[in-house]
Amino acid sequence: MKATVLTAARDALMAFWAERDARERKILMVGGTALLAILLYMILIGPALTGRAKLNKSLPTLRQQSAEMQMLARQATSLRSTESDSLAVEASDETIGNSLVRRGLKPRSVTQTGNQIRVQLPDSSFSAISAWLAEIQQESGLAVTEIQVDAQKTIDIVNANITLRSLRGPDTQE
Repeated sequence: MKATVLTAARDALMAFWAERDARERKILMVGGTALLAILLYMILIGPALTGRAKLNKSLPTLRQQSAEMQMLARQATSLRSTESDSLAVEASDETIGNSLVRRGLKPRSVTQTGNQIRVQLPDSSFSAISAWLAEIQQESGLAVTEIQVDAQKTIDIVNANITLRSLRGPDTQE
């Protein structure tokens, strides 16, 4: 069945071609070649060139991101080795209290429960609290898990209740 359909189509095409004179055949050949070239460009070459241009445009950004990731990976590795080599700083009520006093903050209370530390700071400078939180995170590996800040009438003065949690150690995974 397929062979007969193909044979009939071929015979019809041959008959069509035989009816044309040499000039028409030449025009049809040039037109068919041009059509084939256009289709080839649209299907294969055009998308490849467009994709290549997009990749060349995004390549510098990707290289920069790769360099940043490699730098961060080296930094993380060095921090891990530094942390394992040195004794871990244990955050206790006393060390937290001392760091608060260094920043000029007067806590109402500092309580430690497991790996969480709760600090109450009444009538304290917001900027001093922010600086203290950055310092305590770097020195003791503590991060804020919960914070409640109530503004007072005086600018930069707040009441703060802060809960800190250790970023180091086995208890940090939830």
